[in-house]
Amino acid sequence: MRRRFGRSRKKTTDDGSAVDVVRGLERIVEAGLVSVEALEPVSADDIPPSLAILGRGHSEDQPTVVAFSVFGGDAAVAVLAFAQQLADQHGFEGLALAVAPQWSIAARRRLTLIGDVPFQFRAVAASAMADGDNVVEPDTGAEPPVVVAEQIALGSTGDTALYRRALAAFEGLAAKHGGAVRGFGDGVELVLLARCVAVLRDEEGGVGMEIRLPERSRERLSSSGLATVMDRLEGSLRKRLNDRRVRSSEEGLRAQLALKLAEAEGLGAVRLWPLGGLDVEVIDVVGIDSEGRPVVGAVRSRLTLSALGSILDAALALRPALAGLLGPAAALRIGPPRLLLAARDFDDSALRALATLSVERSLYDVQARRGREPDLALREGVS
Repeated sequence: MRRRFGRSRKKTTDDGSAVDVVRGLERIVEAGLVSVEALEPVSADDIPPSLAILGRGHSEDQPTVVAFSVFGGDAAVAVLAFAQQLADQHGFEGLALAVAPQWSIAARRRLTLIGDVPFQFRAVAASAMADGDNVVEPDTGAEPPVVVAEQIALGSTGDTALYRRALAAFEGLAAKHGGAVRGFGDGVELVLLARCVAVLRDEEGGVGMEIRLPERSRERLSSSGLATVMDRLEGSLRKRLNDRRVRSSEEGLRAQLALKLAEAEGLGAVRLWPLGGLDVEVIDVVGIDSEGRPVVGAVRSRLTLSALGSILDAALALRPALAGLLGPAAALRIGPPRLLLAARDFDDSALRALATLSVERSLYDVQARRGREPDLALREGVS
């Protein structure tokens, strides 16, 4: 349900800063981005102002709802979720406007997923509303490639034999602790409990290892000392791997259920945590379904609107690499990947946003079981 803001015109974001909601909406009207005289501030319980500011107005032509955010992708999912709620409850058929000063490549990719909706949708770039000096940051170009780890080992310019031994050690640790090894950019990453813990790279004609967890450090590998270094790495990770608080956290939940999610859908060519280069893992599993379609899956404790946006961005970024990651193992139909989502709790806003997308998906509820690992139950009626 929506509600009006009270006397305070400011709302606090997740980082503790204040957002001047009323002034933000006034600037949208002043810039002529909407054909209404004013926008009334409104809010939804599970669309926080830290994600987007919501407003509503009415012209002679049609009712209008607006979401404003610094990032275009957030504005888009917010206004889609809010407009869909109004459509479900009140038959809203007006204009849903996503306004942002920045529309990154990832944000524009999100727009390609929007399906048939009962209202009009429009995305607007409002660079004049950007805070600060409107400095344009350089485009770093293409994203680093997601490749099979063995390809990086074979292409190393240093000690190839040592690199392959180190890769085998990573694969052993991944197999032992239910993790994954992936190639990304110029390195090979070891992922345990949904976090990248170490990276192998060519290093001045040799092989170097960057340790990221539990503390950052670097090691120069050698043939004689490789076993000692890898034993020390595993030892340093044991506290985290065996910590009950970690294993019962969202990271632990994802580690427990990623393969179960793939098994529930009967996926082949399964790979855990395939997308590197992010501080926090987003995609938990990819595979191929019985019809040869690529499938992307993610597990969360709570699927919020913000979390959904991050998953969509990651799935779209991963899409060009799926044929290389999955194709060699089975016949693969090239096309948009199916989406698998599992969570203990689904925010209504996330479900409403999903309903506006053309993405095929299956949703699973995470069910707790006393003294045993959690299980998955398919949600009925989800398409």
